[in-house]
Amino acid sequence: MSPPTAPRVVKCRIVWSAVGFVVGISIFATFGFYYRNWHCAAWGLASGVFAALTLAVHVEYYKYEWNRQPKLLVIGMVVGCLGLLASISAFIVYLVLATTRHQGLTAWNDGYYLACVWSAMTCKWTSLLFYFSFDYRKILFSLDGITETPGSGSYQRI
Repeated sequence: MSPPTAPRVVKCRIVWSAVGFVVGISIFATFGFYYRNWHCAAWGLASGVFAALTLAVHVEYYKYEWNRQPKLLVIGMVVGCLGLLASISAFIVYLVLATTRHQGLTAWNDGYYLACVWSAMTCKWTSLLFYFSFDYRKILFSLDGITETPGSGSYQRI
């Protein structure tokens, strides 16, 4: 059984998730419209979106709203897992592309090393989304005494 997370810890997580969201959106704008590096811009935007989803998970936990829709935590786990697989794949692909094309660290046009960095940042946010959705779900079920009825997909108190 996991103990509930202290409110000050959750507030720190909320702040860092908000910072991740803002940085991801600014990376999209900077690398997309100024440097024309759309690979890096897309992964910066994806990083910001997953940071926003992680922010939503933390805010809902802080406000204790998960008891209304506990299935959304399962959706957060699935989305985090799929995003993690995509970002790891992109990290490997961009690393191979950058090394086979003998690229330097350039921000203009197709700078694959920076796209590799932002796919790694997306990997971080997707793994955090998966972890906190899993952890908050475990805390919710242990504190409220909620169990999932096998096969029915519904939740009930014990």
